[in-house]
Amino acid sequence: MSSPQNLEQLKNVLGDTHNIEEILDEEVQTRTHELREYNCELLKEIAELKIKEAQASHMALFPQENPNPVFRVSSEGEILYANSASQFALDTWETGVGKVLPEFFFKKISQAFGQQKPLEVECPVSGQYYSFMVCKVQGKDYANIYAREVTQRHKAEEALLYSKAEAEKANRAKSEFLSKMSHELRTPMNAVLGFSQILGMNFEKNLTPLQQENINHILKAGNHLLDLINEVLDLAKVESGNAALNLQPVNVVSLIEEMGGIFQSIAQEYDIRLSMILDPSLNLFAYTDKLRLKQILLNLVSNAIKYNRKSGSVTVACKAINSKFLQLDCIDTGPGISPEDQSKLFEPFCRLGQENSEVEGTGIGLTVTKELVELMGGSIGLRSQVGEGSHFYVQLPIAENTDMS
Repeated sequence: MSSPQNLEQLKNVLGDTHNIEEILDEEVQTRTHELREYNCELLKEIAELKIKEAQASHMALFPQENPNPVFRVSSEGEILYANSASQFALDTWETGVGKVLPEFFFKKISQAFGQQKPLEVECPVSGQYYSFMVCKVQGKDYANIYAREVTQRHKAEEALLYSKAEAEKANRAKSEFLSKMSHELRTPMNAVLGFSQILGMNFEKNLTPLQQENINHILKAGNHLLDLINEVLDLAKVESGNAALNLQPVNVVSLIEEMGGIFQSIAQEYDIRLSMILDPSLNLFAYTDKLRLKQILLNLVSNAIKYNRKSGSVTVACKAINSKFLQLDCIDTGPGISPEDQSKLFEPFCRLGQENSEVEGTGIGLTVTKELVELMGGSIGLRSQVGEGSHFYVQLPIAENTDMS
């Protein structure tokens, strides 16, 4: 028979066993929960992996499904891959996957292996033109080549080049014709003017007022025609590249002051107020042709005066805009020029609707002016609004290493 002491020990053991069971049960529950979470994560990862595998499989089909030729080529010219759309090119070149590209084509693309940027080359294949974009894969010894047909673009470019060549040819022919025509017309025109002047001087006392007026009309019309002939000849020279320039440092402020008398004379004839904003102390020297610059200034200022409103004003100014360029300004209070007309302003023989006005002109002066300014390394521009006048400006390079004292 068990003693009370033994019974007590047995109870303690049973109690400990019960506690152990509870601990084990809690541990099992915890482990089971962790296992479930792990299984969920594992299933999630498996699902994501399957999605990625499907995407990779889909992307792997992309080159094959591409309707344009796709190649992969080693740096030695071996064709590592080619999709079905490129088969016609391989057949034309008599090559294939595992073989090498034709030598002529590999020479065109080989430089792509030595650069980071894609290289684009064009090449005819089976009577069609293709653009090949060669992309070196970073860190790899191969490049991917993506091709697309550009036959229509190539034909359009060829047509454009042909049209450009024909236009240049026609322009040269026009310039030659204008040059020859101007020379042929100038000689008899000078004779007409010369004899008209002789007639007016030698028989002045014997001429009636009407006869004297008619001679004056001949001289005026003849001089206008001679100006037109000279401008056409000038235009022909400029367009053909035969306009000789004598570029040298020219004191622009002094030149404008020198021409002030001519400007004032024209302004008085048209009842226009002329202002010249000049600072002689600036000593602005432009690297330009003096005679041609006079021609440019005379054209701009005379236009500003002739096409001005009644009793309007014209301002001529000169300033340095930076260390490299100076600017000549010619500002008038005329009717202004619309944006549409501004786009045609420098076209030859375009007078912007002034053909029937009282102001004589040829529509050539501004064309020649623009060409001359650009030949001298400068630029010409215009700011104008209808009803608010016009501001023509010419920018010319400042002469370097000039003694300004």
